[in-house]
Amino acid sequence: MKHSFLFTLLLAGLNAVAFAQHATTDQNKPRKTITDESIAANQKVLWSRDTVYVLSGFVYVEEGAELTIQAGTVIKAREGTASNASALIISRGAKIYAEGTATQPIIFTTVLDSVALQDTPEAGDNVDYKSDRSKWGGVVILGRAQNNVGANVLVEGLPDDARARYGGTADDDNSGVFRFVSIKYSGTVIESNLSFRALRWLRLVAERPWNTLSRSTPVMMVSSSSAET
Repeated sequence: MKHSFLFTLLLAGLNAVAFAQHATTDQNKPRKTITDESIAANQKVLWSRDTVYVLSGFVYVEEGAELTIQAGTVIKAREGTASNASALIISRGAKIYAEGTATQPIIFTTVLDSVALQDTPEAGDNVDYKSDRSKWGGVVILGRAQNNVGANVLVEGLPDDARARYGGTADDDNSGVFRFVSIKYSGTVIESNLSFRALRWLRLVAERPWNTLSRSTPVMMVSSSSAET
């Protein structure tokens, strides 16, 4: 993997106490399944905190579309590997506005996780932060900035799809906002010996991260894949 065009946030631990005491919950909320057909090009979509959203498969926010996620929203993803994996991909020309707060972070996690419980079997949860990982894909944000690979490159680990390509000449490309977000248990295997290892947290490809995220943005990642290729 060519790290010169890959920006991975390593901000685990920032504001961890505030995250630990957060008010975000999945209790007593309806669930809404999100598939690749749920967000069309040029569509504006709002995910609100009163609903738990469940990613089923590769979900693309297509060019011209805008996805806004309210503070305190829980997004879960179905388990799976290879073509059955689930992930959220922000394509070139699309935007995501995920603005959590210290007390109401936005949480991405697996469907196995009960957000209202501690992540241990002893607490009654179906996940264990000490051993579980790689339950789903993660979050990918694709941009149009210059890089050392090309102007129309398929991102590693995703199916061959025009929406999964990155690169260009727009070094001021901006894909939105990503603040106070927790990404848990991501990093599933897509191909043999290949995983969303950059999605252990958040993967930015051909982006200029200071346009998309505040440099002091707290983004907390828990028990994600540590596989290397």
